Order: sequence, then C-alpha cells, then structure tokens
Amino acid sequence: MANLSRRLKPPTLALISWLKAVLGQPPPPLIPLVGDSGGRRYWRLPGCGLLVLYGSDPVENLAWLRIGRHLWFKGLPLPRLYDYDLQSGFFLLSDLGDRRLDREPRPLDYYPAAVEILARFHREGQVGFNPAWGHQSLIYNTALEASLEASCFLKLFVVGYLKLPAPLPSIWREVRFFSRLAVSDPSRNVLTHRDFQARNIMVTTAGPQMLDWQGAKLGPAAYDLASLLEDHFRPDIPLELKEKLMELYCKKASSGQIRPKEFRKELVLSGAARLMQALGLYGKLTMAGQSGYITLMRPALLRLLAGFSERPLSSLAGLKAMIAAAAARLETLN
Repeated sequence: MANLSRRLKPPTLALISWLKAVLGQPPPPLIPLVGDSGGRRYWRLPGCGLLVLYGSDPVENLAWLRIGRHLWFKGLPLPRLYDYDLQSGFFLLSDLGDRRLDREPRPLDYYPAAVEILARFHREGQVGFNPAWGHQSLIYNTALEASLEASCFLKLFVVGYLKLPAPLPSIWREVRFFSRLAVSDPSRNVLTHRDFQARNIMVTTAGPQMLDWQGAKLGPAAYDLASLLEDHFRPDIPLELKEKLMELYCKKASSGQIRPKEFRKELVLSGAARLMQALGLYGKLTMAGQSGYITLMRPALLRLLAGFSERPLSSLAGLKAMIAAAAARLETLN
C-alpha cells in the first residue's frame, strides 16, 4: 500500500482521465461545489446524478471507505459509492442535490427524521463495527476530550482572541472536575458519528441522508445528539422541541440502553464540550485572518453560558464567571 502519511496532490487531468475510464466516455464539464472541509473537494457531473469527491488525506480516505462500506451494508441513508481510486483520493458518488439541512427554510421540520436516523446509526452501526477502521483514536475518551475542549476554549478563545487574563489555578481545577463529570459508562457506548450536525445532513426526496462519517468511533450517544441540538451554526432550538427530540431518541434507541435522567445530564455536558470546542476553533481561525466566524461567536457563547446555568454545570462557578466575562468582553469588540 502507498505511504499513507503523505498528502495527495490536488487533482488535475488525472481526475478527468480516471472518470473517462470509469464512465467509458469523456465526462461532462465538472461543476465545482463549495465545501466546508479544507481537505475535501466536490465536483458535480451535470446530467449524470453523480458527484466526485476528492480527499487529500489518504488516512482519512481509508477510514471514510472502510466505515462507509460498513454503513452501506447496513442500509443506512448516505450517498451511494459507485467507484473509487484510493491511491489518488477519488470517489464517485450519487448526487444528493443541494438541500443541506442548515439551509432549509424550515429546518426544524426535518429534525425528528434526523433523530430517528441517528438512533438507527447508533443501534445498528455498532454491530460488526471494527474500531481499527477509524483514523484517530479507537474509542472516544469522554474525560480526555472534555478536558481538551475546555482547554481549547480557554487558551484560544478567552486568552488568545479576547485577550482576557489567563485562568487562575482554581479554574483549571474546575476544568479537571468538568472532565470527570463527563465520564460515561463505556458499556453503553455506541457507534458515534462525531459530527452529526445540520451541515452534514442532506434533505432528499427519500428523507435526510448523512455525510462525513469518517470520524466515527465508539463513544457516548449523547455526544451526537448534543451536536445536533446544540448546533453552533444555527439559532437555538425551542426547549419544548429539544425535550421532544430527546424523548424520540430514547424511544428509538435500543431498549434498556438509555436512562433518561443520566442521558439528560450527558447531553448538557456534551453540549457544553461541543460549544467550547467550536469557540476555541472560531478564535483560532479568526486570529488567522478568517473573519467569517465572528458572527457565530455571540450565539455560541450565550448558549454555553445558558448551559452552565443547568445542573451539573451550575456548580462550576469559576468557569461560569469566566464565560460571562468572555461574553461581556465580546460585546466590546463587535
């Protein structure tokens, strides 16, 4: 197998030649599509119902293929793979269209169907799944990841972007306590998507379909549902609807696996971790000159502050005060 540590070069005529060989004729002029992932690019083949995906990371490409095969055989809703060249990073897929869930006029109408798909992904996906197919750690370590995400928020967003004073040792003690709170029972792990947000869900005539499953690994179910319900790219979901969606998930997930009281606590913790990770990334990218994330900061920060008003996060008074200070500081910048 080729060296998987090197980055693939962007496609040129090689892609056209590959498509000609696969299709048995020259392809139509390719239409580039705007994507959100730096190492992944898409082109539409007009009139064919097909897309070409190019991935620049060979290790990620292999994970995408291995996990995708597993999910396809389960009959889960995702684009169909027709052909691929792993050496070059080319994948020929069915075209799901342009209706991304976060761009729909009434996106919340599709959330119940998305939650049902997520429950099925968790329920069926873990059966026969090999953790070695992933390209990162084999299992999601909730304590470690919560600590890293909180640290990312404090270092990159609070101190780096907002220029607030470095956290006191007492704050870092609360970060360690936060990571311990986030520990979940590994016996209840499922196959988690790891990026189940509206931007990775396409709306089709057959219902919602998933994208970007290459980061899937065994972990807590609450992380994926929190990624959808606390999606930092969209406005707040009404609390009543959140409760209904959580109840729907619990109903559709494996019987006996979900304990609603514990699951609600895990949702609060996972949502906070997800938002801290996002804000840390926003700060990093904005400092690097990408100004498009500034408008996303305030709603994400206010949502994070609201999460720290709920149990069990409400006991972390120092972290909550720092988040409030960050919100006040952000108002003076924008």
